[in-house]
Amino acid sequence: MPHNSTDSFQQELNLIRKLYAEKLPEKLNSIKEYWNKIVQQTATHEDLNFFYHTIHKLAGSGTTFGMPHISRICLRLQQLLDLSQQKIPNKELNEIVNDLVFELEAQISKPTIKQLAESVSASTRGQIKNSEIFIKKILIVDDDAALATSIALHLTTSGFQTTVLNRLEHLKETIVEVNPDVLIIDLCFPEGRFAGADALSKIKREQSLPFPIICISSDNSLHARRAAFCAGGCVYLYKPPNMLELLEYIYRLTSPETNFSWKILIIDDDEITTQKTSLHLQQEGFQVKILTDPYKTLDVLPEFNPDLLILDLHMPQIQGNELAGIIRQTMVYEALPIIFWSAEENSAKQMEALQNGGEDFLSKTGDLSELVL
Repeated sequence: MPHNSTDSFQQELNLIRKLYAEKLPEKLNSIKEYWNKIVQQTATHEDLNFFYHTIHKLAGSGTTFGMPHISRICLRLQQLLDLSQQKIPNKELNEIVNDLVFELEAQISKPTIKQLAESVSASTRGQIKNSEIFIKKILIVDDDAALATSIALHLTTSGFQTTVLNRLEHLKETIVEVNPDVLIIDLCFPEGRFAGADALSKIKREQSLPFPIICISSDNSLHARRAAFCAGGCVYLYKPPNMLELLEYIYRLTSPETNFSWKILIIDDDEITTQKTSLHLQQEGFQVKILTDPYKTLDVLPEFNPDLLILDLHMPQIQGNELAGIIRQTMVYEALPIIFWSAEENSAKQMEALQNGGEDFLSKTGDLSELVL
């Protein structure tokens, strides 16, 4: 069954790529038509915006559909338009854009792309429109309306149905109404630095959120990443997100066989207590791996690739704060959230541990639910 699901998913992606190729000549004609208006100085403000957004969408989607040359040309066009601030071009800019539009036409007219487009029959188009991937719903929550709209345009071009929400106060109702397959949410809102994560955590206490959550933020600190993790985020992207990377995550997260639960590595020599902690976390939907020998940490980290590390402070072989410092020496683990989980009550020692690379300190004598709040 998993193999069949993978084959079906790949077939759907291939069909979408064919449909994308079929629509390229239409997009090219629109670009040429509006560019002529711009050159002749008869273009309206709406014409300029339409031209810019068409170029912008092709720049973001070409590589996604295996046509990197189209993305490259459109990215160059977009850069030129940005430099000219979308105003009427001068003679030199006119010539450069003309050359790029001609180059774009040559790429779209290539036999391989034409053959790909011509292979889309009427029945195939119907199959695509009824395909499960075309009804994948993405909810984008960000008070930056321009960025949210840009993300929505890219995702819509790639076949997703998008809804944009710019205020947190209606988040709960919108989740119920949209019933998204993926939620993309910024952490920072006028209500607070991590208001997006706080809003999700509040909703989680009242109802389940049975869909993957992608958190985006201009804050790349460990505090921000922990807030995203505690809110249920399974992906964390720095703003503005790379659209190709974002699309890749969405395709993976919406694949039928994808398991998007967070992975937690627990390093503790107290095996019995650790087993209990592990069971609790697994019941909350996390993937958990236990390591009782801290000297195997550097071998297990690349193998398991955890999203969070829970580390005991006092172990016979090595102190937890020392191990955290060693882990932080490797660049790839600089942003790995580390939580110290110990019975240590001395606040000075707790602070010392945090200064050696820990994100937070939780007491073993406390409530296990603190780990997932």
